[in-house]
Amino acid sequence: MRVNRFLVMAEIHDYTRRGWGHDYTWTPTPGTAGQHGEAVGWGRGIAVGDILVLEGPNGGGSPYRVETVHYAEDPDDMWWTTLRYDLEGLTAMTEGASPSASAGAGVRGRVPDGATG
Repeated sequence: MRVNRFLVMAEIHDYTRRGWGHDYTWTPTPGTAGQHGEAVGWGRGIAVGDILVLEGPNGGGSPYRVETVHYAEDPDDMWWTTLRYDLEGLTAMTEGASPSASAGAGVRGRVPDGATG
């Protein structure tokens, strides 16, 4: 059995409610229709493979998989990421299994709004 270690260890970070110390700026890559882009933001605990749920165009959330992440030294909760849209990965994580793993593969859990991970 092959388990995708990014999905097994991934967290979901909900950025649909923005506030001090828990905010971001999203820049989609031209020509990708919002499927890929970069974000700069504040918050702790984001790692490669995690999902950031960003504000969607109609007030809902849009899930993006973290492809790269870099943290600043000061302030230490500021990050830069490259992201790609990943509805399938979010669905698998919330059901407790990854698309490439058997049922029952766990995740580290959901990080609530405003919480640090």
